[in-house]
Amino acid sequence: MLRTRFTFAVAGAVAAVTLAITAVAFMVVRADLQNQLRQELTNQAATVHREARHYDGNIPTGWVPPHSDRFGSSSPYTQVVTAQGAVWAPAGDLGLLATHTAAYQVAAGQRGSYYGAATLDGVRAMVLTTPLAPGLAVQLAVPLNTVDSEVASVGATLALLSAIGVGLAALAGWAVARGGLAPVSRLAAVAEQVTATGDPAGRVEV
Repeated sequence: MLRTRFTFAVAGAVAAVTLAITAVAFMVVRADLQNQLRQELTNQAATVHREARHYDGNIPTGWVPPHSDRFGSSSPYTQVVTAQGAVWAPAGDLGLLATHTAAYQVAAGQRGSYYGAATLDGVRAMVLTTPLAPGLAVQLAVPLNTVDSEVASVGATLALLSAIGVGLAALAGWAVARGGLAPVSRLAAVAEQVTATGDPAGRVEV
């Protein structure tokens, strides 16, 4: 039926546009939240560097920044790695944040700072690895729980609004098709009547 096809065409076009806008909005929101978390890590790294400057470049073996062992759903974690592959972690937390060759390269001055993702004690985290002193790098981890929950909430809201928009577009398309195609329906009805009766006297009102 022409009216049904028109309704589906309108709904499909609106759905395509809506999904594209929703996807772009979702990615923008997620990127903004992740950038905020990166900025938080950058600020924490600056604090660690200020604390390390008290040692005038001679940071004692095994040193970790204060308050480094409080990682949880809303608190960060910090550890130091050396160019030789050693890890200086808070007492009882050795191995909480796994290290990789890239972290040792940062400590050795062979690579710049970088961000990564890891799981600490079952909690997803964003990790910043950045130089601390000659032969040392510091790794800071911040939980991703808040970002994940906000991204999920935004995604659910956008999906709901998209579904509502497509539904309204379908109703509007059906209403437009019903009114706009009414003359065609009347013409078809007269044509069918003439075909059935053989009487050409049928007329279509203008």
